[in-house]
Amino acid sequence: MAKDGFGNPRLLRDAEIPRGAPGDAVVGGLLAYAETLRGMGRRRKARRVLAKAVEAAREYFKDDPLECGRLLAGSLHKMARFLSAYGKAGDALPFAAEAADLARTEGGGLFFQALHTQAGILRTLGRIDEAAACEAEAKQMPCDPEDAGDFGG
Repeated sequence: MAKDGFGNPRLLRDAEIPRGAPGDAVVGGLLAYAETLRGMGRRRKARRVLAKAVEAAREYFKDDPLECGRLLAGSLHKMARFLSAYGKAGDALPFAAEAADLARTEGGGLFFQALHTQAGILRTLGRIDEAAACEAEAKQMPCDPEDAGDFGG
């Protein structure tokens, strides 16, 4: 197996997304790898791996929208938070909006967190009224914010 400069295995670099693997394992592994890269200070590489995770989640969502909606919403939410954390709020907003829309059907903590992420990004961009609307929608939800699971944040 190919190794990167730190002796870690290269995960799905330039490779096709494995179609036979369970979606949550593949996407979850990519998200974990991106977090590791980010922790090592390799932001560009982490962004590419996150983009690959979103791409993989989209593929699984095409095949089985009922089972993979939460997976895709969580991946989009992670990408939005990553971009927002590094000052790319304009790039993060479409990911946050799509994550909130997908998570709306799932409900629960992921939807709550996606709305708050979207509100924070909107506030950063100076769109205060839209941010307040997102937060008001989140406050109306009868859910536990801790219910977001592994992909929530």
